[in-house]
Amino acid sequence: TAEMVHEEKCRQENQE
Repeated sequence: TAEMVHEEKCRQENQE
C-alpha cells in the first residue's frame, strides 16, 4: 500500500 511506502520513506529520512 502507499502508506507502507510513505512510512518506509519517513523512517529512512528519520534515520539520517
